[in-house]
Amino acid sequence: MTRLLYGLAAALSAAIGIAHVVSGGALVVPRLFASQDVPEDVAALSYFAWHCGTVSMAALVIAFTYAARSIAGRPMAILATIIALGFGILGLGAALFVSNVLWGTPAPYVFGVIGLVALAALATDQRTA
Repeated sequence: MTRLLYGLAAALSAAIGIAHVVSGGALVVPRLFASQDVPEDVAALSYFAWHCGTVSMAALVIAFTYAARSIAGRPMAILATIIALGFGILGLGAALFVSNVLWGTPAPYVFGVIGLVALAALATDQRTA
């Protein structure tokens, strides 16, 4: 069951990462530089942050896949779970306290789901390392 749950966390991370790059990238990134209302420094920093999100999703996929496949994967799973839950709390908090527009994006939802699946995997993980 543990390996299946880590695999599910990896698969969810991969699916969201692909959607982030393919769908979101086509919608969001070009608008940053096309708009005359967004200062260039804000657009460039947003572009950088966008790609940090891409790298983060790839890191979650790698970490959860490693946890599913390696006897020594529990520490990596713990770190990835903390990151996923942290992103989940950030997305939810930003939607609640910064801007309602985030409710129309995956931000308040997907990382929490990934984190909860990973928590379930950790709860069933009997490895001590």
